[in-house]
Amino acid sequence: MYIHINKTNKIIEFMKFKNPFPIFILITILFITSIFSSCEVEHFYDAEITVISSEGIPLSSMNVECVVDINDGNLIDFPSAVTNSVGKVNFSFDNIAILKVKANSLDTSTFQLTGEALLVLEEDKKVKLTIVAY
Repeated sequence: MYIHINKTNKIIEFMKFKNPFPIFILITILFITSIFSSCEVEHFYDAEITVISSEGIPLSSMNVECVVDINDGNLIDFPSAVTNSVGKVNFSFDNIAILKVKANSLDTSTFQLTGEALLVLEEDKKVKLTIVAY
């Protein structure tokens, strides 16, 4: 650093950098940390579906599938699962969506139970849905 006096006798201070390397290092470190500390957050879209009878009894061994109806009559199928002993099944999706959920009994030798409901997924929340099978 040095001091310079101009013609009007005002003192003007100048900063003189003899070595720009420390500033280059500082800028590089700030740049690299800004790249690795991005603000992107991983979101989840989960659903817990319970299948019950019309009497309110949880139904096990029910096939639960999620579908999306397209205007041309085709269906987009998502993975299906079978309910556990308390009538529940869990799904995880990659994005937000509105899906039709269908539940059908696997045992075809007895009366066929079916039911369906609309599932609206929410960001960072486990959506709970109950389907009544008749």
